[in-house]
Parts: sequence; structure tokens; C-alpha cells
Amino acid sequence: MSEWRGISVFIEQDNGELEGASLEVLTRAGELGRKFNEDVLGILLGHELKNIAKESSQYGADKLIVVNHPDLRHYNSDAYTEVMAYLINKYRPRYLLLPATRNSRDLAGRLAVRFRLV
Repeated sequence: MSEWRGISVFIEQDNGELEGASLEVLTRAGELGRKFNEDVLGILLGHELKNIAKESSQYGADKLIVVNHPDLRHYNSDAYTEVMAYLINKYRPRYLLLPATRNSRDLAGRLAVRFRLV
């Protein structure tokens, strides 16, 4: 079993528009990653994300994971939870940061239940 390490950041978007709070969190995660020698992984879910993927890659992530699917164009609790749970299990981040938005709060709660953290 691999070690849990690094910082992952959920980069929120809706219909191709980045949530500004996500970029703030990603920037801060980059600072923390450098300070504590942790890799930062940005996670962007959506559809037709080429332009915003390029933009979000400039905010401190060492690596950017982009999941592009029509069902992810708009936030959907079930779809986003499934994809994020898969990515968490695959990349095993020590920390997962999400912006303080309505959708991210919903996602964080669902992931906490999924991973039995509450």
C-alpha cells in the first residue's frame, strides 16, 4: 500500500468558468507545498476545459489532472463524488483542499462520508 502524500486541490468550475476561490486555494497550496516539500496536484473536472485548464495550471500546481466528460460540465453531486473518490484512491493525497463554495461544501461532505471521516 502506497503512502498518502502531497496536497490535492479541487479546482471548481461551472460551464467553463473557473471559480476564483479555487485559484486562491491552489495558489496557497503551492506556497504550502514548497514550504513543506509536498507536491501539489490540481484536480479539474468538467467538459471542454482546454482554456481553463491552461489558466488554472499557472496557479501553483506541480501537476494538473483534468477529467473531461459531458456529464461533468455542471456540478453534479453523484458524478463529482464518484470521480473525486476514484482520484483520491488513486493519488492518495495527504491533504485535500476545496474552496469554500456551495458546491465544494457539498462535495467535501459527501467525500467525508465516503471515506468515513465523520
